[in-house]
Amino acid sequence: MSIDSESRAPNEKVAADEVPFEKLLADLEAVVSRLERGDVALEVALAEFERGTALVSRGQAILDRAEERVNRLLATRSGGLREAPFELDADGEGGGGSGSSPEGAGR
Repeated sequence: MSIDSESRAPNEKVAADEVPFEKLLADLEAVVSRLERGDVALEVALAEFERGTALVSRGQAILDRAEERVNRLLATRSGGLREAPFELDADGEGGGGSGSSPEGAGR
């Protein structure tokens, strides 16, 4: 069983064709690398570009679902759960915004 499927809530199903985010990212990086080399024929480059845009779309869908899960699972000080937006701190990492961590909840 993959890490991605293990981290899901029991009632969330993994689509048979769903690829882990890390695999999508690696595939996208490979596509970008091939396109940056510039040594492929135009038709091949177009096909790679189309594949890359599809990978971006699928990856964004995975990130959107992950963000929804984070929004649902932020804990309050009392131990209950509340929905709050996921905020990035100044370094572009999660958890730094006010109210986005258990310590900041309820302030």
